[in-house]
Amino acid sequence: MQIHAIHIDHFLSFDEFVWEGLDPHLNVIVGPNGAGKTNLFRALQAVRDALSPERALATVRWADARHQGTDADTITIALDLQFTTAWEQGLLCTFLATVLCDQQVIQQTITTATNRNLDSNSLRRFAAWVQEQLHPKDIFWLFSGRLVVTHVGREGWQCQYEARPGKPLVRLDLTSGGTLVGHAEHNPQTSMQNWGTLFAAWRNSLTEREREQLDNGLTGASPEGEFPVPNLSRLPDWVSSQQGVALQIEDQMRIVDPTTLATRRALTLATQVSPGPQESFGMRFIFRHLLDQALVFTDNVRLLPQRTFIARDLLTQPLDLSNGKELARFLFCKKNRNPRDRKQYTAIWKLFDRMTGREFDVVLDPANSGESQPRLTASFQQGGSQPEQQPDISLKLVTSGRWGDIPLEFSGAGIAEALFLSAVLAGSSGQVVLLDEPALNLHPTMQATLLTEILTRAHQPEGERSQFLVNTHTPTLVPPDAIDCVSRFTIQDGHTICQSLNVGDIDPGVLDDLRKLLRGNLAARAFLFSSAVLLLEGETELGALPVWYPDLVRQDIALYAVGGKGEFASPLKLIQHFNIPWAIVGDGEVLWDQHQRGRSHGPQDHIRAILAVCNLCLLPIPGDPGSDAQVFAQWRQNLEAYGIFTLASGAIEGFEEAVRTEIRRDLWTDAETKFGKNKVAMSRFIAERCPCPEKVAELIRRIMHHLLEQGADIRIPSEDGPT
Repeated sequence: MQIHAIHIDHFLSFDEFVWEGLDPHLNVIVGPNGAGKTNLFRALQAVRDALSPERALATVRWADARHQGTDADTITIALDLQFTTAWEQGLLCTFLATVLCDQQVIQQTITTATNRNLDSNSLRRFAAWVQEQLHPKDIFWLFSGRLVVTHVGREGWQCQYEARPGKPLVRLDLTSGGTLVGHAEHNPQTSMQNWGTLFAAWRNSLTEREREQLDNGLTGASPEGEFPVPNLSRLPDWVSSQQGVALQIEDQMRIVDPTTLATRRALTLATQVSPGPQESFGMRFIFRHLLDQALVFTDNVRLLPQRTFIARDLLTQPLDLSNGKELARFLFCKKNRNPRDRKQYTAIWKLFDRMTGREFDVVLDPANSGESQPRLTASFQQGGSQPEQQPDISLKLVTSGRWGDIPLEFSGAGIAEALFLSAVLAGSSGQVVLLDEPALNLHPTMQATLLTEILTRAHQPEGERSQFLVNTHTPTLVPPDAIDCVSRFTIQDGHTICQSLNVGDIDPGVLDDLRKLLRGNLAARAFLFSSAVLLLEGETELGALPVWYPDLVRQDIALYAVGGKGEFASPLKLIQHFNIPWAIVGDGEVLWDQHQRGRSHGPQDHIRAILAVCNLCLLPIPGDPGSDAQVFAQWRQNLEAYGIFTLASGAIEGFEEAVRTEIRRDLWTDAETKFGKNKVAMSRFIAERCPCPEKVAELIRRIMHHLLEQGADIRIPSEDGPT
């Protein structure tokens, strides 16, 4: 499965959220804390849970998660998705084939139409024929669409799927079993006839000769004859836009044992579920099964793997790997079940080795493996007591170290995280894998390996590749050569918004510049996680400002030294394309470079380059800022409106000269002696031993006001000075 777009209305931090054009391979979600990144994964969990009666408690919790900034009482979450794997398409096809062969429906339809009874052998032959003739390509119209779940007041969760190969829409009501509504013109004269079933709708679409062939074949009148080919490619054209067709397996009337029908056997094999007597399931069950298999969730909080189990339940399915609690049982099942699982266990083992250089194993704990008999204890409840079986088997995860085998819990958080991620990644194929903060405990080299493994799995052939959504605060997981797959989440006006690169609107040369900036530059990648960015001309500012004004760091404002007066444009391009609030602190020459006088662009060359990135024109110059201090002060004030700041009082003054008069001479000399040309260390040394100059404090306050006006989620520091 692949997700192409996500629409969320009135849920958690989302008011009217739209994220379109998801990359089919990798989507890296970045942004400051509290921006709603994890809430996106919660919205996808709510979609899955809304389709599952077994998760009733979870659906109640999601119903209370309305966005607090709106009066609307309706939650809507919609996924534009596509079923891409052979298994998914085959399951949908097999289910429709099984519905088409529902013996109760066939009996009622044939008896009403011909006054003859259904022949049991003919029914088995028909089911085999349908299973052989119906192919996924015949229901292509079902593989791409929009899955919508809605919660309205006390009505609970409503679910529907809009299949959209083109217009008009084909809609599946999934709130109960599953009813297909097509776009055929409604005929009131046939509304009382049995066109509300798939078999009847198909039979009604046949020619008179084909219907006779079908009826004779099913009643045994032509025991060896063939049946009409069940091509469902035009099913939406057969089904009324008002009446619809119920896609549900009933089998309340049993002419033959359902397990003897080829279609039912194929469905049981695909789902590993077989309804018992008097049970039924419909398209809602199939969509729930599809989402359970396709969506792989990981929580951003890991739990210690459970160690003790009841032996008889050890190999049962399903397994929830999202928080790591069932990691030991998951690996034990992979190691000891069928050949496919053992192959996956080997893949996990190899991936863990590549990430850590270690081996692992899951073993029966010798301390408890000798207990062969289950232990029972009395669980006292109202009305009496009932024996309750207690865990009677233990599993232990161990990793290899320099001093031998080590229990996983003593191997370190990074090693444990690597094993968890290896288990998640190695088993992914054709799924949507949601990784929430996957690299917090990993060493940078492991983080780089993790990104390589994700990219490898994301670029497998279509139908085999998985789509990854990675929520991270780790710059290493931002792929510099795939910056177009990065989306930045922020809070604006109290709700989450998403900002992504639209590659089609970016000049190829600019895009190449962005990639060059990010390669090997983790500091530049950190822009994407910040509330705002402060671009600094040199390293002196980079060392001193975080010490003098720690509130900058506390409020998640990234400080970045560009390395010179003419180097602002490149990082500013990245900041602008992701709509990150920014400000610049430069020397006087940034505003007016006397060395450029007489050249083509003149002394305002650096300002012109900065404004060009922002699609702004050069401001009128009030005179000659290079020779007149009052004109320079006016020019400086004008530029502050655009986010360009300086401490300089003249064109030739720099940051160091502007603050040097506020610093004791012996302290400055001592710093230069100790650190030489290391400007960051020198300025930090000075700032740690000297109070923040008032002119610096006032400059930062003006910068913070500007960032706030740009929409940065920050607070203004106290007017009394730095904290």
